[in-house]
Amino acid sequence: MTAENASMSCAAVDRCHVATGSPPWERLTLHPFPRPNRRSGRVPALRYPPLRYDFVSRKNGLLIPATLAADAILFFARPLFSSQYSFPWDFRLVQLPLITFLADQLKNHDLPLWDPYTYCGNPIYANIQACFFHPLVFLAALAGPDSLSRLLEWAVVLQVCVAGLFTYRLARHLGCTAAGSWTAAAICQTGPYFASRTEHIGAMMAAAWLPAAWYAVVRLRERANPRMLALLGAALAMSVVGGSPAATTAVFGSTLLLAFILFAVKLGRALTIALTALGCALGLGVSAIAFIPAAELTQNSVAKYRLEWLGAGGGLKWPSLASLVIPNYSHVFDLANFKGPGDPTFLYLYSSLTGLLLVILVLLLRRDRWVACFAILGLLGGLFMLGDSLPLWRTLYPLLPHRIRIGIHPEFTYCVFAECLALLAGLGISRLIPRISVQWALAAVVAMELYFVGSNRPMNVVSVLQEPGLNRDLIQTVRRISALDSPPARIDTTAGVPLEWVEAAPLTRVPTGSGCSPMAPDRIIQVRLGLQLALHSGARSGWYYPVEYFASPALDRMSERYLLSTSPVANPRFRQVARLPGVLLYENTTALPRAVVEPTGQAAFTEYTPNHLAVTASSPGPARLVLSETWYPGWEARLDGQPVPIRLVDTAFRGIDLPPGTHRITMDFRPSILAWSALLSLLSIAGLAILYISPLTGVKQ
Repeated sequence: MTAENASMSCAAVDRCHVATGSPPWERLTLHPFPRPNRRSGRVPALRYPPLRYDFVSRKNGLLIPATLAADAILFFARPLFSSQYSFPWDFRLVQLPLITFLADQLKNHDLPLWDPYTYCGNPIYANIQACFFHPLVFLAALAGPDSLSRLLEWAVVLQVCVAGLFTYRLARHLGCTAAGSWTAAAICQTGPYFASRTEHIGAMMAAAWLPAAWYAVVRLRERANPRMLALLGAALAMSVVGGSPAATTAVFGSTLLLAFILFAVKLGRALTIALTALGCALGLGVSAIAFIPAAELTQNSVAKYRLEWLGAGGGLKWPSLASLVIPNYSHVFDLANFKGPGDPTFLYLYSSLTGLLLVILVLLLRRDRWVACFAILGLLGGLFMLGDSLPLWRTLYPLLPHRIRIGIHPEFTYCVFAECLALLAGLGISRLIPRISVQWALAAVVAMELYFVGSNRPMNVVSVLQEPGLNRDLIQTVRRISALDSPPARIDTTAGVPLEWVEAAPLTRVPTGSGCSPMAPDRIIQVRLGLQLALHSGARSGWYYPVEYFASPALDRMSERYLLSTSPVANPRFRQVARLPGVLLYENTTALPRAVVEPTGQAAFTEYTPNHLAVTASSPGPARLVLSETWYPGWEARLDGQPVPIRLVDTAFRGIDLPPGTHRITMDFRPSILAWSALLSLLSIAGLAILYISPLTGVKQ
């Protein structure tokens, strides 16, 4: 390849294609991928057109990014532009309540560290699903809780657009034409993964940075470019703070695997693998503020027992492959007729029939190294996403170390499979279709297929009129009754009561000793399952246990004064105080106060906020103040202004030893691990900044 031909702009390549009628890669190169030097082992660097030729050119301006953004926005238009629609299911029940707590705390000029509403309190900042350290999530919360839902939806779709743009850029770097690259980007941002994962915005935001990470690795194979290393670290960090460890594991794993495959097919060398590993380390360093506290919470939550819940490991079911051709094969568009298997959102892999045909044809007819590279990566990703549907998985999975197995959710690997399909389809258009006009026509067909098949389906949109959630008047009534105590009294629920009462407690602001989170505090679950007489029978790996045994003293110890039930409670401890729409409200007459002095004495709260509380306690002799607040590392106590240790009492709660007399006790949540994690993140960000402005950016290997 001559230097002149190698440095031709993408626009010049397309003009050459039109003038000669033959594909540009056939005219410009005999070997499109330079071979390593036999003596030095180095791979000669190709000169690729600068970014402005693809995203901003004199002829097209911002046409490419504008059309890709329009494609994604149109696909998700209903939730973005109409208040009558929203992202479905877990978005409204899990992540929106968590981020609402962030918005409330910022509005009150406080840090969102401790959630007092669920599980008798838990460290919400360490719950990685809350996405508190994601820049766009933080900005959405900063705007206030009133418009939070809409802003979060826009934040997610904006990152889907980023995924599309980096897929476009990556495809251009592989030698695809503009039409082929646009097709790959369209399949990426409106294809199977992003079309079916909107209920888990963390999984969307984590996987959205996969194309950027791959693009950086492909560029690092040519030269040790500090800016590409910085891009790789930043993309992987954004994946971590996206809030889905399962999707982030797929991003990190596939990025490292891509570097090894590049080396195997002689498109890269060992240095590429080393630089990719360094980029992964930088990504973890930048995101330390999120993942280090999450790791601590994992060791103090039921997440450490996840293997008992995972069983054989999970994975996509075989019918999901049928959706490559028949998108509604499992009736995922009509949930009234859906009968499984598994979760309907994991049974949609449709990437358009046109795109699938292009993938098949390019695999059969154009076997070059880039096709081989992403065919291998897509095959491995496809096998991995099937998980325990494969006998080989069921054999090898039990052999993996415990810490690796609890972090693997193979079903989320279909983001890797989907991205490989997108890139292979783009290569197919570019390699197989000689006419530019036909290429763009096929690109339009693919985009329309994906829109008309996948948009406005139950897996990515829900009508808030048909599924309004909890009744606002009902919430206000229960909140008013709970607020008769100070701090507000806790409630609990029986089976059959809507899960929102405990799952969305930060949103309803009605505290509970229950919850529904895979990061549930282990000690509180132990109390619910085993304090003399359990509230419920179940495995220690579970995170939601409604009240089953009404005689359990656990209700008293957790200071749960009220109980919501769909049927009458035949127990003398409970007195019915209200009949509400769909539920009965009972008072637990034997519930202990939130603060008690044992064996004798009195205690009363004088201050209570999420991160701080103050209690006045008195006793005639030596005693212990016991709070029905969850014990967790990071809480600090002072007795009359002097630091004192916090004791672990009754499996899960906080206690303070008291001398005789009247005293003022304060507790503040100041997790030192957050400060150290933040420092590591700041140092890593500084490292990325140095790499980005490095004078060695343009120096070849």
